[in-house]
Amino acid sequence: MENYQKSVRAINPLSTRPYAEVPWIEYDTCMPEQSAVRVRVLPNGNPEDASVISWRGRLLELNLSGRNFPLGTLFEIENGAMVYLGELQQQTGSVLVVAIEHSVDCERLKPIQEAWG
Repeated sequence: MENYQKSVRAINPLSTRPYAEVPWIEYDTCMPEQSAVRVRVLPNGNPEDASVISWRGRLLELNLSGRNFPLGTLFEIENGAMVYLGELQQQTGSVLVVAIEHSVDCERLKPIQEAWG
């Protein structure tokens, strides 16, 4: 974290509290290879079983047989502990490469889901 710059970003216009401006985003990529996940096309697709092949930076490589998707398709990928949101970058047969844009810890999400009903 030594390479970040401190800057002032006014979240509250009356506040001048400094926030660290970090030029990269880190994702929780702790899923082991060949782990089972549930994949759903956003916004209203049905969940399907898939398996993780590998992580390459923020790119998640999945095996999801039997379907062809247009590039740019948005996905929700869930492994039980985390939900990942991403966009299809490449597909070769049953192998999908999805650029992960967001990750959400399911434990932290649970109180919000309960509050929203």
